[in-house]
Amino acid sequence: GVRAGGNTSTPAVGGLNTQINGNYGYLTLDANGNAVYHSNPNSVAAPGATDTFTYTVRDADGDQSTTTITIDVCNSNIKAVTDTDVTVYEKALDLSKDGQDLAAGTVTGSEPGNTGETASGTLVGSVSGAAGAISYTLVGSANGTFGQILLNPNGTYTYTLTSAPKTTPGANDGPNTLSDTFTYKATDALGNTTTSTIVVNIVDDVPKAVASERSVAAVEIDSNLLLVIDVSGSMADASGVPGLSRLALAKQAISALLDKYDDLGDVKVQIVTFSSSATDKTSVWVDVATAKAIVAGLTAGGGTNYDAAVDVAQDAFNTNGKLTGAQNVGYFFSDGKPNEGSIGTQDEANWKEFLTENQIKNYAIGLGKNVDNDSLDPLAYDGTGTGTNTNAVIVTDLGQLNSVLSGTVIGAPVTGSLLGEGGSFGADGGFIKTITVDGTTYTYDPKGNSNQGSLNFSGGTNHGTFNTANNTLSIATDNKGTLVVNLDTGEYNYVSQKTTSVVLTENIGFTLSDNDGDLASSTLVIKVIPNAAPVATDDHIITNVLSGSVTVPGELLLANDTDADGDPLKASPTTFNTGWIAKGADFTGTGAIDFSGSGVKPSNQSLSNVRGSFAANTASMTALLVISGYLGPVTAANTNDEDRITVNLKQGETLNLDHNLAAGHITMEYSVNGGAWIALADGQTITANADGIYQIHVTNITNTGGGSGAGKAEDYQLTMKLDYSGAHDTTPDYHGTYTASDNHGGSDSANLSISYQDGHTLTGTAGNDTLVAGAGDNIINAGEGNDVLTAGNGNNTLHGDAGNDVLFSGAGNDVLDGGIGNDTASYAHASAGVTVNLGQLGPQNTFGAGTDTLTAIENLVGSDFNDNLTGDNNSNIITGGLGNDILKGEGGDDFLIGGLGNNTLTGGSGADTFQWLKGNSGHDVITDFTPGTDKLDLSQLLQGENGTAASLDDYLHFTVSGSGASLVTSIDVSGMAGAAPNQTIDLAGVDLASHYGVTPGAGGVIAGADTATIINGMLNDHSLKVDTV
Repeated sequence: GVRAGGNTSTPAVGGLNTQINGNYGYLTLDANGNAVYHSNPNSVAAPGATDTFTYTVRDADGDQSTTTITIDVCNSNIKAVTDTDVTVYEKALDLSKDGQDLAAGTVTGSEPGNTGETASGTLVGSVSGAAGAISYTLVGSANGTFGQILLNPNGTYTYTLTSAPKTTPGANDGPNTLSDTFTYKATDALGNTTTSTIVVNIVDDVPKAVASERSVAAVEIDSNLLLVIDVSGSMADASGVPGLSRLALAKQAISALLDKYDDLGDVKVQIVTFSSSATDKTSVWVDVATAKAIVAGLTAGGGTNYDAAVDVAQDAFNTNGKLTGAQNVGYFFSDGKPNEGSIGTQDEANWKEFLTENQIKNYAIGLGKNVDNDSLDPLAYDGTGTGTNTNAVIVTDLGQLNSVLSGTVIGAPVTGSLLGEGGSFGADGGFIKTITVDGTTYTYDPKGNSNQGSLNFSGGTNHGTFNTANNTLSIATDNKGTLVVNLDTGEYNYVSQKTTSVVLTENIGFTLSDNDGDLASSTLVIKVIPNAAPVATDDHIITNVLSGSVTVPGELLLANDTDADGDPLKASPTTFNTGWIAKGADFTGTGAIDFSGSGVKPSNQSLSNVRGSFAANTASMTALLVISGYLGPVTAANTNDEDRITVNLKQGETLNLDHNLAAGHITMEYSVNGGAWIALADGQTITANADGIYQIHVTNITNTGGGSGAGKAEDYQLTMKLDYSGAHDTTPDYHGTYTASDNHGGSDSANLSISYQDGHTLTGTAGNDTLVAGAGDNIINAGEGNDVLTAGNGNNTLHGDAGNDVLFSGAGNDVLDGGIGNDTASYAHASAGVTVNLGQLGPQNTFGAGTDTLTAIENLVGSDFNDNLTGDNNSNIITGGLGNDILKGEGGDDFLIGGLGNNTLTGGSGADTFQWLKGNSGHDVITDFTPGTDKLDLSQLLQGENGTAASLDDYLHFTVSGSGASLVTSIDVSGMAGAAPNQTIDLAGVDLASHYGVTPGAGGVIAGADTATIINGMLNDHSLKVDTV
């Protein structure tokens, strides 16, 4: 038998072939004396350990002996060391679980595209003294202080950093190293174990500031401002700013607000005040100076009636005097809840309809702490575009009112982030610590002012206003621009002065700080570029319109003019006083005229140019004038015995003169242009060999028959009959100028000449001509050059001939033949929507402009109505114009411009470009967009962007919705950064999120870095164009 222990005084009985447990292991002994000992893992704490067992043996005749077996049990000596081989980088943190990541990050580092947030290592080699194979397990949680670890049994492990460690105390000490620690256990083949740690090195992220340069055009932006101001009794209460009531403070802020808009461009103002009732303070729109004087004179008293204020405001807006083409902005100021006339549901709907109909962006500004949001919110609404619901802005600290209002004045800004393209606060988060502008440094402390944020300045004059409500700093620069920076995010917008003749440069220095004290500095340079004025080009007009004033439509004058900024242009004047006169057209009188009475006086002696007194007979092409005259007696002292009559004759006209007296009573003679007198018999005819001034001299003479009345006074009638059938129209070439103007104060003038061609066929020259045919059925042969052709309402035939020509269709059944070159048929003059197909041969009913035949036409321009325009198999440029248009490119690489309105665009086969011009708005659908092949050209529409994802995500917003046949990606486009979208583009059947490898969020909205991913993808594969070059 066998048993544990060293007591041999009694035999050991039993226990064979079973496990006998000792102090450090167990023994198994069989009847033949074969023994096997197994030590327990980790059972020996120190050297010298033994395990003793007692066993008894017996021989065949029954003799037995009891003795012991002692086993020296040695320590296994398994040991492990700390593993510190792995380093991860805080700068690589991102919000996605990709690659080898165990989990997504909770913040974004300065290099989110880096994969250094995850690293792998191995514990092989970290354990010694083991017997046989080693397995590894984690002791405790796999979630560390800053990340997660995965430890495999073979000792390999992966760590992913998911959050940002902070160094304490904060210091600008660069990318120092922190750590995350985990405990592991190693087990050998005998079960012996040991533990140690895995220490992951974490390199601290630091801010990254990138220098950037932006540019903005100095443009004039005109504004109509509708101010609705609460003057109830409570507006006389203290504002919280020493010495100023709420109304007094509001007056100051509104005055500064008007100056801000005045800096942008021309301004007109309407002012409505309200208390228990409402009053329009001006019967018409007034200028800024008048408005400031009215505001300065306001006094407080009475109740608060919002309903009355809204009603009068709508009437006030519709008064005379507001600017055409200006932005419309409204402000509703109030310090409390209405105690009468509150805004109900229907009132709110009517107000929003009014704002949208008139494209007014209306701000509701609450003045003070006791303002009721629920009452003011219905009045806040952006009526531009299709309308956007907004909320009231409550200014609890009225000392900040001026700053808050300044932030609402947005011209054509340049926007972006001070951090620059690729810049970042880093994973620790951060803020803008300092900004230096014009020698003044502004230092921000987000923990100052009881954690509301504080700002100090040094080194120069303080031109900044700090808003503690949203921690924005507004700086008026020496170049008369306004820079507004959110010091918590680094986002900025800059609005330049309205005009400049030279490039202005704003140098803005800044320093970023992360939340553990690391700093990075760089610069932002903003260049203010003068508005590019239009370039007007001389025009040669050829017309068969015979009139003293000829009108040339503005679009014809502007056809060869350009504007580098893409601004819409206006031409002025468009009517030109040619002085042309058709033969006989200036005979507009009654056909009779008298000298001034019959007395003997000097006023009864002459008549100046009597041409206009003739009465015309257009059938016979003659004109008649009967002059009743008086000649005084023939005496030496009488100066009234002769008359002088002046008439202007034109070449080829014939004048017959016949008086009613018998021969010998009076004589007649004439002179031409002051020349010698030529005798003229009664009934004689004069034919003008050239245009000239003809003077008829009628003289009383002594009667040839003698007698007592021989020299008496004479009353006479002179009949002048003029035959103008042989004359010509008066149509000398007219020479003048016109001016092309943008809506930002830029203009350029060009020379203009107008030539007349008789008949119904116009023939162009070898140069660039504008041919304008009038009424009737006309033929225009433009000839060489890039010509513009238009005719009246007849059935006209227009031949562009050589060159790149524009042919305007009229109301009749026209033939538009472009000839050689790249030619365009325009239906801009149509009175209704048109349907035109370039692929159709022969006559086609356009519905809005007669039945036309189009030949050799490459491009189409629609009307101001709803059009259906279709190209052919060539590469066409198709422009819809106004209205809700349907454009189809068909074959070729087409260029489709929907224009204003809600348009449906189909490119067809080929690589097509869809373009939006400056100022376009609406909701367009592209039915067949292919990313990487087709292109969205937004270069003219976007203002102030710099062509990078960091900038463009302020302008472009993506949403994916639907599936199958209803799948669509919608792109909401803001013409100015941060503004409400004014153009929506639906890509039917396209999932841009899937195409560029991102996942939409709630409601299919693409947000954050995913927006930048799509934008970068579209820029890289040329699906998106944002640069004008």
